[in-house]
Amino acid sequence: GGVPVGCAMLIEHDMTTRMDLSPWLGGIFVCSEYRHRGIASELVLHALEVAHLTKIDTLWLYTATNRTLYERLGWKFVETSQYEGGPVTMMRYGK
Repeated sequence: GGVPVGCAMLIEHDMTTRMDLSPWLGGIFVCSEYRHRGIASELVLHALEVAHLTKIDTLWLYTATNRTLYERLGWKFVETSQYEGGPVTMMRYGK
């Protein structure tokens, strides 16, 4: 009986400049009134569990603002690059 307050996606491609990398964790979003409650972390952890169950060994993501969140959850820094008009941090989870 709950109300959706966030989302996460496992998608084939998320950066048009890095079509060589796949699959991606993308679309992590939590409604503003529900932020700072650990929901984003739970969404990421659930996505990692689904990836594991579907035999996905490596996931990619990019973030403009939340590098620390992902590092706390075991993601590794890959590079900083320009994308869609600003700097983003690319990260990898897994092999």
